[in-house]
Formats: sequence, C-alpha cells, structure tokens
Amino acid sequence: MEMENNKINLSSASAIRRARSEIKNVLQVLFGNSSNFYLIPLAILAAGILIAGGIYWNGKNAETAENPPPQTGDSAPIAGFFAPVFSLQTTNGIEISLNDFKGQNILLVFWSTNCQYCAAELEDLKKFADTYRGKIAVLGVVFKDSAKTVKDYQEKENINFPILLDSDGTVSGKYKIAGTPSHFFINQTGKITTVSPDKNSFETLIIFAKELLLPSGK
Repeated sequence: MEMENNKINLSSASAIRRARSEIKNVLQVLFGNSSNFYLIPLAILAAGILIAGGIYWNGKNAETAENPPPQTGDSAPIAGFFAPVFSLQTTNGIEISLNDFKGQNILLVFWSTNCQYCAAELEDLKKFADTYRGKIAVLGVVFKDSAKTVKDYQEKENINFPILLDSDGTVSGKYKIAGTPSHFFINQTGKITTVSPDKNSFETLIIFAKELLLPSGK
C-alpha cells in the first residue's frame, strides 16, 4: 500500500509540474505584450482549471488504490464472481452458513415482509422452490424486520424454503442490496451466474435456473 501511495504522490507531483508548465506558457503568450493585461482574469481561470484537474485526478488515483475493483477469484455480488459467504439464523434460531450448501446450486433472494413486489412474487417463488427441490436450494434473506414479524409472515404464507434473518443488514450490505426483491443465482462452485434486482415471474425464474444448470455454469 505504501508503494502504491508513493506512486500516486509521484503521479500527482508530475501532474502539478505539467500544470505549472502550461500556466507559464499561457502567461508568456498573454502577457508578452503589455496590451494583453485585460486577459488576466482569463489566465487566472485557466490556472485554476489546470490545478483543479491535477487535484481531481490525484484523488481518483488514490481512491482506486484504496478501493481496487474486484479481481477474478474474489468474492463480490456480481455475476462471474464468488458469492460473499455469510452465516445467519433462521426464524427457528438455527444458524445456517452459505458454506453449508457447497456443491449445490442456490437461489438467494433478499426481501422484506412489507415489500409489495416481494408479496406479488411469493407464490411464483414457492412454486419454483417445489419445482427445483433437490436441484436448486432456495434461501430467503429478510432484513429490517423483527424475528417475530418474519416468523408470523412465514407461517401465514406457508413459505416452503428457509428464511434467514439479517436484522442489522450486514449481509444485505455485503450484497449491496438497494431494493427488494433481489435475486442471486449461485452455482455449485459458489460463483454467481445471474443477478436480478427485480420481481420475477415463475417463467423468468425458470430461464435463470436453466442458465444456472448448464454444464458451463457448474
């Protein structure tokens, strides 16, 4: 990290030197003739733009060094990357880890009990869980709801797949959930094949399932 910061500082210094050189050239052109004094405000503006540009790019370089984009083999909530691993409790107090499903295909769904789109999708999701039982494990992750609220909802709607409680939103944060429902299809190696941040029909879920079960997806 120290080496990266040194590279960034050198890059910044180089940018500033270039900016100073450009400013000098501008001033020589404008003020080589005294009749060009009226252009002083323009020169000051140009200098400000050049300096600000150097500072901006230095900040961008520093940001990239501190938060590099995910590389192949990393975990990230993006198709083609390994799904971030987590452990959560079910509504019955049983702890379940994503690692418990190694070697299995998974549909991970983030939702909440007060989400109208989640409610509209629920019957199709239950049908999907029954259709692909033994082939694709369906896991629901509910956040920002109390355990009692979720358990009551689960019993009322006769939900036929495990519901995991993400009460503090930690796992939802890992998966960068911006809205519900959000779906992650994860293959047997733990890689995400499809991300769908939207309500899906049974037919759409089937399409994603077929992609997940392709030999190339394993």
